[in-house]
Amino acid sequence: MNKSNIFSVGAILALAACAHEGAPAADNDAGGRDAASALVARGNEPGWRVTLGADMTDFVLDYGERRFSAPTPPPTAADQGAVYRYGDVDATLTISDTLCEDDATGTPHPKTARLEEGGRVLNGCAGEPQSLLVGGEWVVEDIGGGGVIDFARTSLTFEGAGRASGLGACNHFSGSYELTGEGLSFGPLAATEKACPPAVMDQETRFFGALAATDRFEMDETGALILIGADKPLLRARR
Repeated sequence: MNKSNIFSVGAILALAACAHEGAPAADNDAGGRDAASALVARGNEPGWRVTLGADMTDFVLDYGERRFSAPTPPPTAADQGAVYRYGDVDATLTISDTLCEDDATGTPHPKTARLEEGGRVLNGCAGEPQSLLVGGEWVVEDIGGGGVIDFARTSLTFEGAGRASGLGACNHFSGSYELTGEGLSFGPLAATEKACPPAVMDQETRFFGALAATDRFEMDETGALILIGADKPLLRARR
């Protein structure tokens, strides 16, 4: 029986929205330049951040104690990426198109960064974690190590405005998610209230439970999305 009723699934898991310890917090170094179009590279121990804009690059080093800017040079092609050489400030930034996990939080980023400056080498990540999530439907292939029913499609789609939607094996759902420097969480989900066979409903319950318990995510070497809660894999999905 198909009803239009809406019910709430799960609960909000509060996560701090501040930047993780080690990397300097965001500021207005860009001097009015379009931050949305800039590529940000950052790392830890000591905390550093480089904002790579079309015309200028802003450097924030040593936990924010050193700050300077330099014109963005033309990139030189490198294996799986590009190299930017800043002769005026004796710095070289290498951006590689390889997956990177933040060494403080484990949050995945789409690119790997390497900064050579002042006779030292600083390693870190670049790009926005959200770009790994958006851009298509994730089809769930395992929940809690128990697999899924082949004919009971379960899916999840991340949208850029912090909205999530999908199919919970039986019912369509939508809701919110929050992605911060510390992890990933889902807010309450609203779903249609349709009855399905018990096994399908059980899978849906397990799916919604996994979303409610999520506190971060990982990407494995095959490109699969893994939702993590309390350091345990809760769900695996693939595009």
